[in-house]
Amino acid sequence: IAGRRAQRRRAALLAGSVVEGKPSPSQLSRPGMSVEDYEELEKAILTPVDRYWRRRTTHRTPEDRLSLLLGVIAGVMLFLLVWCSFWIRPASCRIMPRSLLEALMSKRVKEIDNLHIIGYEELPTPGELKDEFPLTGVALQTVLNGHRQVKAILDRQDKRLVVVVGPCSIHNSEEAREYARRLKPLADELQESLLILMRVYFEKPRTSVGWEGLIYDPHLDGTHRIEHGLRTGRQLMLDIADIGLPIAVEALDLISPQYLQDLVTWTAIGARTTESPTHRKLASGISSAVGFKNNVDGSLSVAVNAIRSASANHSFISVTEQGKVAVFRTSGNPHCHVILRGGKSPNYDKASVTACEEELKKASLPVNIMVDCSHGNSQKDFMKQAEVMDDVARQVREGNQSIIGVMLESNILEGNQPIPDDLEEIRYGVSITDACLGWEATESLLRKFAGAVKEPLKTRNPA
Repeated sequence: IAGRRAQRRRAALLAGSVVEGKPSPSQLSRPGMSVEDYEELEKAILTPVDRYWRRRTTHRTPEDRLSLLLGVIAGVMLFLLVWCSFWIRPASCRIMPRSLLEALMSKRVKEIDNLHIIGYEELPTPGELKDEFPLTGVALQTVLNGHRQVKAILDRQDKRLVVVVGPCSIHNSEEAREYARRLKPLADELQESLLILMRVYFEKPRTSVGWEGLIYDPHLDGTHRIEHGLRTGRQLMLDIADIGLPIAVEALDLISPQYLQDLVTWTAIGARTTESPTHRKLASGISSAVGFKNNVDGSLSVAVNAIRSASANHSFISVTEQGKVAVFRTSGNPHCHVILRGGKSPNYDKASVTACEEELKKASLPVNIMVDCSHGNSQKDFMKQAEVMDDVARQVREGNQSIIGVMLESNILEGNQPIPDDLEEIRYGVSITDACLGWEATESLLRKFAGAVKEPLKTRNPA
């Protein structure tokens, strides 16, 4: 607009007219007028805006041309930026029909989510299962007494030794009940020296593949009816507690303790899971005492570090009794101890026990050690469990103060068997996992062990 006004003013000047009452150059100019006089005349006639646009249109400088070029470039870049912001972006963000967008997104999610999940079945919540199989009466008192007695032994307020004895794994509920009925009178007979817990292992860790335990495959046929396994397991644990035997388990799954842990007196963390951070967090929140086994290669530092971790407070994700996913915060478990289970070579001898004591002292942890008579310490020969127990008894007689218990794999009948194709061929009372001592050998061995440690335990130093 200002440029057009200036052009009109210049036209009026050239025509010899008067603009805004001022004389034109043709009226005031004279022959021989200098450039300076003409510029003075121009200042008198033209406004500042007129002079600016006259210079811009008639005397364009290199700086003006450069400014014009930069302006054009900036405009083009702004156009490209707007264009790219609309078209160069994920297809899911472009404007398209909602139905097409949902179909495209659904297809993409299927390509990355649950690729290898072929189905799922909902389980009852932990609270629903506990309501169906409540812990009351004699069973409740058995669990309470078991908790107090095991923790008193770890705190050196009880001079007895803990004995965890029973089948390598439970695969038949009726066999387990019969074993419990045999074990209970023996536990009462030896209770002055030994606190006997029944080993009730429902979950089996596997190096590769194999039967995973009663909870995961209760029918031994690969159908994995886990709901049935949980119900069978809880009912069996209630029956054993009703008989009056405290229960020992291995914690393998991170969710199943919510269904069963209220029935447990003592918990083991196995050699394959002691190093697992999630199992250490789980142990920090478990109500029972917890034993950590040394690693499968015999490494002791893994178990010591696990105890330090489980003794501290943690946060982890699990499910509530109502089945809701929640963050659980723990105060740490003060009743954790080492289990020497052997590795590439046995580690139950006096030198190995002394080395374990030193490691626990360096870590400022309670010097509580349990010896597993099976696995690496028996070198996979179930008959050698007796040799291990004899050596432990000898160490106690010689004044050992750190050994607080032993573990023994035992069943109704000795040995083990593979799972046959025809399940009717499974022999009653024989383990389908690790080989075990038979009942007669177990009974004799426990009586011998109790007699060997009875007097030495009386002179043990209190805490």
